[in-house]
Amino acid sequence: MEALWGWEIVEAVKGIHKGGKKDFLLSGVSTDTRLLKAGELFVAISGKKYDGHAFIPQALAKRAGGLLISRDVVGGVPSDVLVVEVKDTIEALGRLARYYKEKLPVKVVAVTGTNGKTSTKEMLHHLLSPSFRMVSSPGNYNNFVGVPLSLFQMEPYHELAVIEMGTSAPGEIRWLSWMTQPEIGVVTNVSEAHLEGLGNIEGVAKAKAELIENINQGGYLAFNADNPWCQWMAKTFPGRFISFGLGEGAHIRGTELKEQEGGFSFTVNGRHNVFLNTPGIHNVYNALAALAVGYSLGLNLGELSLRLADFRLPPMRMEKHRVGGVTIINDAYNANPASMFAALAELSRMNVSGQKCLICGDMAELGKETVDLHVELGERIVAAEVDLLLVTGRFAAEVARGALEAGMARWQIQVCNSLDEVCNAATTYLKEGDTVLLKGSRCMRLEEVCIRLKEHFSSPLFLQGQPQLDMAQADGDKGLALSEERVPA
Repeated sequence: MEALWGWEIVEAVKGIHKGGKKDFLLSGVSTDTRLLKAGELFVAISGKKYDGHAFIPQALAKRAGGLLISRDVVGGVPSDVLVVEVKDTIEALGRLARYYKEKLPVKVVAVTGTNGKTSTKEMLHHLLSPSFRMVSSPGNYNNFVGVPLSLFQMEPYHELAVIEMGTSAPGEIRWLSWMTQPEIGVVTNVSEAHLEGLGNIEGVAKAKAELIENINQGGYLAFNADNPWCQWMAKTFPGRFISFGLGEGAHIRGTELKEQEGGFSFTVNGRHNVFLNTPGIHNVYNALAALAVGYSLGLNLGELSLRLADFRLPPMRMEKHRVGGVTIINDAYNANPASMFAALAELSRMNVSGQKCLICGDMAELGKETVDLHVELGERIVAAEVDLLLVTGRFAAEVARGALEAGMARWQIQVCNSLDEVCNAATTYLKEGDTVLLKGSRCMRLEEVCIRLKEHFSSPLFLQGQPQLDMAQADGDKGLALSEERVPA
């Protein structure tokens, strides 16, 4: 980050100077005292679990150059430490990020959508970094705090920044895009997610459409031509746009799609051959979105297509592990109906020698549709021809009910009350040749199950061929059976 003068910070956040030097350069911005470096501005964020003001002593101990606060600090602040008070530190952080962005000649590509934001962002970084000096959002820094911190990574020598944006309520994308002022906005897709805050899929579409309000004049909107809500969004955009998809009419179109070991091959615009070493058709769409952005930036589509061959997905996104003859697919990064159904479709397409197992957790933040969507998930699990369902979470019974009503046998389902039960059941019933998919929202922590399964199936006892139980045979055995109380009739 390029250093900011204290007076710049006071003016940018519209704050009150409460003390310290304004003619002092602050070298960075941090909201976490564990990451704070000497001479940086510490922003005290008040959240649901923690209040950043409680960590001011730690910030001062690490020689913070300034404090951005929303209430008075009682004593103990050295006279040379800049202190700026505002009404809302999260809002002030966003205003400071907008000010900082405007200081630098960096083009911003903003990526939003119900699914595929992080994967598309990573693909963009992979495709564009050989051609531009660039930076991108770390991890899933896509909210009111993460987006500003991503912008503060920019340096004067950068030419491009790829910023991910998420939302769970109206107005969030509007604020995030206001602070980033993107030259290119990307909408990967629109489907049901965060319904608790957005109401229904129309509410999701309207929330994502807030992005186009702040795309710079002369910029581009890149959108999914096969998604009806994205098509609706594009019709409201007054500027230039570029579409991507598999259907006719897309500017960047994938055809001749063929599934191969570990991924897909396809042709772009009838000319450029692509091999994508990532499973799932949804990742083909993510790749097409990245190609569309690269093309809109003036890069050669053929060269970009070749670069996709050595792309690898971030962790916990259809991440495949083969341990002791068992294939574990960790897609536990997050879950909503669309991403869950896409993962199921991928599991269904796989040719395996053994049984297919799904370890399924809740899909969070679905509001009044929660029960119905979990019941529908159970139905989709049956349609995907899953052999064994281990389900956990608050809405596990609804998933099990949907699966039972769709024709799955009772002995094929186990409702688990904890991650320990999930692990015990999985290690009991899975055997060499089986494939297990882990999928659920982040709050379910299914990645912990993945770690424990990898440890178990790589252990000497399993590798020596310890006998595993079959669920149908085990039904009724003490400690392993499905009781009448565990799965609803």
